[in-house]
Amino acid sequence: MPHSLPSSEPRSASPKARAPVSLTGGQGFRSENPVAARFLLDMIAGTNTLGADFGRVVRVDWQTRDSDWLIDDLAVTCMTVDGHERAAGISVKTHEQLSSSGFSPDFTRPAWMQWLGLETSHVANSDAIRPGIPI
Repeated sequence: MPHSLPSSEPRSASPKARAPVSLTGGQGFRSENPVAARFLLDMIAGTNTLGADFGRVVRVDWQTRDSDWLIDDLAVTCMTVDGHERAAGISVKTHEQLSSSGFSPDFTRPAWMQWLGLETSHVANSDAIRPGIPI
């Protein structure tokens, strides 16, 4: 049975629009770069901030919406000891994402869509893909 999320807007049949440069360039990198640097250090050191079971970090990508990620600030790709690839989409925000009322809808909607495989090829409810926690 296909999954769907409630929406206040009708779904468009047109292809996904690319994020505007104002959202994908500049200001956000001040927050994303230190987080990405942590994963790059993991790559060099053979460690993993996501946990040893997730595997060794082999790749870090920034601004991955055009690569079909919905949680798209960073994508961290890892390789497990038995040769399986795993990836996590990471949301890096400068404003509060978690409050007493829960996670921000700016995170929960794309996280659920990623989990259910809606409008993305990166289905997060598999062993290989995980949506990231907002940082």
